[in-house]
Amino acid sequence: MIQGQTILIIDDEKNFVSLVKGRLEKKGYRALTAFNGQQGLDLLEKERPDLIILDINMPVMGGIEFYRLISDDKSIPKYPVLILTARAELRKLFSEINADGFIAKPFEAERLYADIDLILRKKAEKKYYPKNKDRKNVLLVEDKISFLDKIAQVFVDSGYTVKSSSSGLDVLEKIIEDLPDLFLIKLSLPDLAGDIVATKLKKMARTFDIPLVLYTFDPTKIDYMVENKICSKIGIEKIILAKNPSELLKEGERALKQTRDAEK
Repeated sequence: MIQGQTILIIDDEKNFVSLVKGRLEKKGYRALTAFNGQQGLDLLEKERPDLIILDINMPVMGGIEFYRLISDDKSIPKYPVLILTARAELRKLFSEINADGFIAKPFEAERLYADIDLILRKKAEKKYYPKNKDRKNVLLVEDKISFLDKIAQVFVDSGYTVKSSSSGLDVLEKIIEDLPDLFLIKLSLPDLAGDIVATKLKKMARTFDIPLVLYTFDPTKIDYMVENKICSKIGIEKIILAKNPSELLKEGERALKQTRDAEK
């Protein structure tokens, strides 16, 4: 844990707030509390927290309104934000909010404290990508089932475990419990574009350091003027124009190798 930093907890469940405040203070943090969004805004007039833990459903002013009031016109908040919400709301929030983390209620207390640590480490620009020598878990996001099956088979044949989704909005649900070692995300998805999904993953503390391949099989989907902006924003070299699934395997293994080499 990074000690001595200020964390603002905004939640209307007073017992929960008291419990978290006490635990954080024992760990060396300075913990502030508010029971609705308006109280949170009032505190921000005189405080500059290093992290805000924000519940969504609260009286007087809910989490969504509070988030919008502390964000710029691109929906980027002034402070790191960890969202607490019901699992049923995750898809909607993932599409609308650029938070540093999301936790679905109910959750284990240790998950909350682990995510707090990750977000503050990210803020301090410390790498924390888990050291897993095998690096064999892949999350594939592809809406065309025939392509999905072919890509997954190529990775499985090479010893990888593949979890898949046909929806960009479902990605957050997939990573609630288990994080992959590699993201493979199609550029053009029907519900939430692949580059937007990638941008959100690179914003979140739990996933920003996981290698990511953004790809397409269709050259008409790439506008090279726009590509440079997308890649710069996400932090990747290029969008992969693949001719076949084997090329995606090659790019995925290259991305994993780059991550391993960076750790040495």
